[in-house]
Amino acid sequence: MCGIVGFIDLKKNKANANILQKMIESLGHRGPDGKGQYIFRNLALGHTRLSIIDLSNKGSQPMQSKNGEWVISYNGEIYNFLLLREILKKRGYKFFSQSDTEVVLNSFIEWGPECLLKFNGMFSFSIFNKEKKELILARDRFGIKPIYYYKKKDFFLFSSEIKSFLFYPENKLQICSDSLAEYLTFQNFIDCDTLFKNVKILKPGSFLKLSLDGDIQKRDYFEFNFEENSELSDFNKTKIKLKNALNNAVNNQIISDVPVSSYLSGGIDSGVITALASNKIKKMKTFTIGFNMDSVSGVELFFDERKKAEKVSAELGTEHYELVLKSGDMERAFKKIVWHLEEPRVGQSYPNYYASKLASNFGKVLLTGIGGDELFAGYPWRYYKNKVLNNTDHFYNQYFSFWNRLFDHKELNKLLGKKYEKFMFFEKFKSIINIKKNNPTHTDLINYSLKFEIKTFLHGLLIVEDKLSMAHSLETRVPFLDNELCELASQIPLKMKLKNINKNFSFDENTNENKVDYFYNNYNDGKLILREAIHDILPFDISNERKQGFSGPDKSWFKGQSIDFVKDNLLDKNQDIFKYLDFKIVKKKVDEHIKGQRNNRLHIWSMLYLNYFIKTFITREI
Repeated sequence: MCGIVGFIDLKKNKANANILQKMIESLGHRGPDGKGQYIFRNLALGHTRLSIIDLSNKGSQPMQSKNGEWVISYNGEIYNFLLLREILKKRGYKFFSQSDTEVVLNSFIEWGPECLLKFNGMFSFSIFNKEKKELILARDRFGIKPIYYYKKKDFFLFSSEIKSFLFYPENKLQICSDSLAEYLTFQNFIDCDTLFKNVKILKPGSFLKLSLDGDIQKRDYFEFNFEENSELSDFNKTKIKLKNALNNAVNNQIISDVPVSSYLSGGIDSGVITALASNKIKKMKTFTIGFNMDSVSGVELFFDERKKAEKVSAELGTEHYELVLKSGDMERAFKKIVWHLEEPRVGQSYPNYYASKLASNFGKVLLTGIGGDELFAGYPWRYYKNKVLNNTDHFYNQYFSFWNRLFDHKELNKLLGKKYEKFMFFEKFKSIINIKKNNPTHTDLINYSLKFEIKTFLHGLLIVEDKLSMAHSLETRVPFLDNELCELASQIPLKMKLKNINKNFSFDENTNENKVDYFYNNYNDGKLILREAIHDILPFDISNERKQGFSGPDKSWFKGQSIDFVKDNLLDKNQDIFKYLDFKIVKKKVDEHIKGQRNNRLHIWSMLYLNYFIKTFITREI
């Protein structure tokens, strides 16, 4: 895994190597094993290398084609690169390294953008054609690897991380007010916008063409959809296909010239990935994050999964390591988390930061269980019938309401001091779901829900995973997002994934009421066929375990051990956040939480993050 960066000087000045070097150095954590740069007229390409495949200097980048007409700066892993390499060799290509980078380069020369559909893996890259004087940026199907771009009158910048843009002269990053409102609505960005004005993230499954004059063309090459296949009507036969696809996905992703290890949470997603990998890797190292539960109560007592992870580790014979977090650990890491994660995404992320930090002490490559929930309906309380009646308008309204995780439009107007319409982001929300059927069934609407979550929530999780693992020079791989496995998952009938589809049930996962009874006693309804497929791989009580997200007990910490941290940042009128947010509304949310009136942990985390974000990237105070 690596970091890529570059720019085009649109004033047509020769690209400045010193500027490029500073931008490269800002990504040093993504690639401590090597740095490189390439300059052609007003174009600059940079690279930092974390060597995983072909550890020799022959895999260094930016890499040029044999005739010097093509140059690539690439970040990722293509798991079928050996197969593509053999195809290309039969077509006359000669290879001078054992790296997948050279395969990606020659694939693009041979097939052009059509090669993107041939890649089974994760990637973002820039590739430049000297003859056409054309730069292409591309990103994998699901957005496992990020690439950002930023265009203004005098320059075009791109990078694996936004922080490198800080090192381009006469450039000051600013907050986009509409994006701030979007984040405070969804706790996420649901398309290609970021919290920074004019900074975009390249859409997953797309590529961008750019001339040296700055003209941009964007193209999609992949769109994921759930299209149930009538041929998958036999549950047992489909279960066998799924098990084989899982095994193939893991086998594809343990290819490496350095040791591979795995996260192990105690749930079924990381459990099945670890189990299948440990069949090939003896005494594989596994890692779990736990939490100090002093002063924790209620539902958060379930958040420490160490005992379950230890049981799975003992069953599989892995070499297991754990780290127990206290509230002070969250506070101490906040500044570093914001620097590395940059734009805020989805929920709290300090457990991810510390998990990567722990694992990085033992190697460079790690497997994760991300993606299982979105492919196999792992959050059943979001899909029950009274949430999605067989009525498209009702579905849009109810589902929008569900993902309005932070402030409704009335509070948002007071919070930001602006007049936002009630459904300001509603049309954008609808366009992402994009229901095309005239009379969608209940099953159709649930599949549209899953598609939305893959395009938005999963995308946010992948960004968090990439940046906080790369903060520790660690490559994380996502077997659930293997091409073959995803294609199969998209075709499996929903009734094989979700029990009790027509159950009338309503539950807000972010409130206090009845959460223990509803959440922890009822929610093993999802991922039915996945559970059945792995019964002989994992202990039954693990494969049949209730859904548990990777979350810390910050509800308790924010009104207990970390209360001073919250007050210092959110109840002091002199904090930078109050240049953007209304103090009274913020104070109301904090007071409600401290008094136990509402569980506002998501609001508090988001506002704490924004305060540090502003200091780090806007006012540059820390």
